[in-house]
Amino acid sequence: LLDLDKEPWISHPSHGETTMNIGIIQGGEAANVIPSHSSATLMFRVICDPQIILARVQELAAPYNISVTVKTMNTPYEYLDLKQSHFEVATAKYNTDTP
Repeated sequence: LLDLDKEPWISHPSHGETTMNIGIIQGGEAANVIPSHSSATLMFRVICDPQIILARVQELAAPYNISVTVKTMNTPYEYLDLKQSHFEVATAKYNTDTP
């Protein structure tokens, strides 16, 4: 997880940065016992093809023999091109985990 957190994820001049959230970490039976297994659930808000992010996650996980499972994946969508707007605009990054 530290490697993923340190990764300089892809950014875009108008869409901003790809963001990663470590939402759930699970594992172990007791505080004084090394766990036999653990898991983490991550969510990325991407500004590029999500396959690029997945490939990098798999590459960073491989040296640790960590398997990567994708629950859902979608590409970013630009609803409006506001470059010609007379209003101040900002990018709002969001995504959904709804399949």
